[in-house]
Amino acid sequence: MADDFQAQNPSFRKPLTQSRLKELLLYDPGTGLCSWRVGRRGVSAGALAGSKTKRGRIRIKIDYVEYFAHQVAWLYMTGELISQIDHHDLDQSNNRWPNLRRAASSTNGANKRKQQMPWEMASKLKGVYRSRHKGKWDSRVSCRGKRYFLGSFTSEEAAHAAYVAKATELFGEFARAA
Repeated sequence: MADDFQAQNPSFRKPLTQSRLKELLLYDPGTGLCSWRVGRRGVSAGALAGSKTKRGRIRIKIDYVEYFAHQVAWLYMTGELISQIDHHDLDQSNNRWPNLRRAASSTNGANKRKQQMPWEMASKLKGVYRSRHKGKWDSRVSCRGKRYFLGSFTSEEAAHAAYVAKATELFGEFARAA
């Protein structure tokens, strides 16, 4: 029975290629939207492809396999299907070509907003935490599993300046100050 299904659906479970993708979808680099080139079950040609996940990413099912729209856009434009793609503006649904860039997992993780911390350690600035000693502010950054302690400072702003300098050194264009 499985052999009959695969005989009727020759593209099932084959790696997605740029040529196969372009047979099925159109990608507009200016808007970041994908639309179906051909009609399929319950969807007419020209309809927008994909649906939004709870985290705000757009997911598109092609030949029984789900892909994120940013992966589809990258494959469409470059011919490569890669997993680590960064959204420069942090908007997971903004798949415009100028907003996408190749990233390693460490640099992709650097381009994120400040994480929420427990109230006793709270700071409004990224990379800054209330010290446990003497009411100072500590600054630290992590990269590739290594944590860098940058020092204790009398002000949040000084601690944040140390964070920004080290993050820029470690992550370059992927460093995010806020």
